[in-house]
Amino acid sequence: SSDLLISILLPGALPIYAGGPSWDYVFNVLAFVVEAGGIVAILSWRRWGLYLMTLAYLTEVFVDFVYYTPRPSIAEGLANLALFLLLVWAVSRKWSHFR
Repeated sequence: SSDLLISILLPGALPIYAGGPSWDYVFNVLAFVVEAGGIVAILSWRRWGLYLMTLAYLTEVFVDFVYYTPRPSIAEGLANLALFLLLVWAVSRKWSHFR
């Protein structure tokens, strides 16, 4: 996601990530790698790519809502959920092509 990439390249740029846990930078790098791997796998018609994207999405939501005092807005969470559901819907239409 773009938030992850921005927080990796410019750690102080997003105020939502200020005051987070000390391991947040490493978590964001790992989450970005998992998401990128999931996208590559989906483009290669690998079923586990969707599983990686689901894992990354759920862990990011958990970390954002548990470890940050100024929680992300509900609108941001709903927008991310809508995009994630759109991805699942788009992939599920072609699920029989996946290995």
